[in-house]
Amino acid sequence: MLKAAKAYLSTQVTTATQGDLLLLLYDTAIKHIKQAKDKIVERDYAAKGILITKAIEIVSELHECLNKEKGGEVAKNLSKVYFLCNTRLLQANMEMNPARLDEVVGILSGLRHAFAQIIPGQEGMAPASQSAMLRSGGEPGAEPAAYAPSTPQLPTPQSSMPQPLTPQPQIVLPGPDEAGVAEVAEPGEATSAEDATPPPDRAPVNTARFRAASAYANSR
Repeated sequence: MLKAAKAYLSTQVTTATQGDLLLLLYDTAIKHIKQAKDKIVERDYAAKGILITKAIEIVSELHECLNKEKGGEVAKNLSKVYFLCNTRLLQANMEMNPARLDEVVGILSGLRHAFAQIIPGQEGMAPASQSAMLRSGGEPGAEPAAYAPSTPQLPTPQSSMPQPLTPQPQIVLPGPDEAGVAEVAEPGEATSAEDATPPPDRAPVNTARFRAASAYANSR
């Protein structure tokens, strides 16, 4: 049974996308923290310390993966949040305080749900693992949340849409009492405003999603 679980986890690692790995890092950190809370209740302090240490390692990995150049303010804010999470985990480990663990679970669950909305993927697929999690002994935990594509689709121009006509120069011949060369009317003088066709509207760009996705853009 253990060999089958390891084989399944190894397959997930080799076939995972960057977004899948990010979600599973959140899932496994949350799982370890919840298990550590149970160990505090059971007074198994050695196991509690091991589980909290694994959670701290995962949060540290999430922090190190931030791309602060492309992520802008979102990456800076996430850096502060991860620092707070690790501070609370250390306090919970020393104080034997389950409330500290609940606070971190709430923070990471909110971040996990937010990133699940912007990371593209296949609906219904469980997130895959990462080599860093295997070193920490992580296993798949929570079910993946819904997602939405991070790149808005722009409308395709329709070839059947009427195009504005380009006015041709008109030759004006002089009358019998007029001398000189024929006058050429400038193009566009006889064209009314009703003849012009406005360009097709473009879909609005969700800049908030782009900024959030850039926080974990691949910088290596």
